[in-house]
Amino acid sequence: MKRILIVIAIALGILMFTAPDAWARGGIQGDIASCRGVDCARVSTFSPVTWETVSGEVIDVYRATSRQGYKSGLHLLVKANEETIDVHLGPISYIEGQNFNFEPGDALEIKGDRFTDSPMPTMTAIEVKKGNDILTLRDNDGFPMWRDSLRQ
Repeated sequence: MKRILIVIAIALGILMFTAPDAWARGGIQGDIASCRGVDCARVSTFSPVTWETVSGEVIDVYRATSRQGYKSGLHLLVKANEETIDVHLGPISYIEGQNFNFEPGDALEIKGDRFTDSPMPTMTAIEVKKGNDILTLRDNDGFPMWRDSLRQ
């Protein structure tokens, strides 16, 4: 019994040290907890093959806080064709640091990775184009630009 408890403790210790790195690399999504009723925790499958580009108008801008009290994330509800998409951008501090702001009525073109397991149309934005300005949020591997110091 003691051996089993020791093995479990070691496994939990390893998980504690590796999970934050996986989140930082974009391997696990879930920094955002308030996803309009959608469970945002999912394993990411970032692949340029599955990306899509949608054009639409912002109908709402909202903040979501993390489960761990990390950073507040910015989301957009975008009306694209006949659907409303919940677009996950990234930390508010990063977006503001790029001198980007979003308002209802803004016309956008969003390149992103669609969640296929969400009840509401949802996507993680890779790049957002507003007029002639482009906000790059993630690289081609899905790695968040705000975590640049963790790249290897």
